Amino acid sequence: MTAKPAVPVTMSDIARLAGVSESTVSRALSGSPLVSEATRARVTALATEARYAVNEQARNLARGQTRTIEVMFPIERGTLQHVSDPFFVDMLAALTDALADHGHDALVGGFEVARDGHPERGRDAGARVPHAERVVVALGPLGEAAEPA
Repeated sequence: MTAKPAVPVTMSDIARLAGVSESTVSRALSGSPLVSEATRARVTALATEARYAVNEQARNLARGQTRTIEVMFPIERGTLQHVSDPFFVDMLAALTDALADHGHDALVGGFEVARDGHPERGRDAGARVPHAERVVVALGPLGEAAEPA
């Protein structure tokens, strides 16, 4: 028989065990001066014992931040321009490394480009992911096929 995967411990679980509110758990774990040292120690010990891990996505959403940066790449139909182009692969590697170094996630997408080099009408890159904090549109040499190696 296969064991069920462990259910992650939540902030409300820690609050219930400590006999305090979720707000107090949050403040205790973030080092707020509004929480006494005794309460902070109790909450921290319970969180450590229960292997509680802060849900970064929930924390960021509560703060009104997603720490997600959408990186959009142009895709030009009728040419060899594609996100697999070495130009884009190298750019994406550098961008994702830099974003991770600053605590951000990258969400990668593409948008169609007409033959005249302009984004297709009705395909506003910023409207695709409303929860992304910023949108980076990575443009390359549109209309030119990559040279074979």
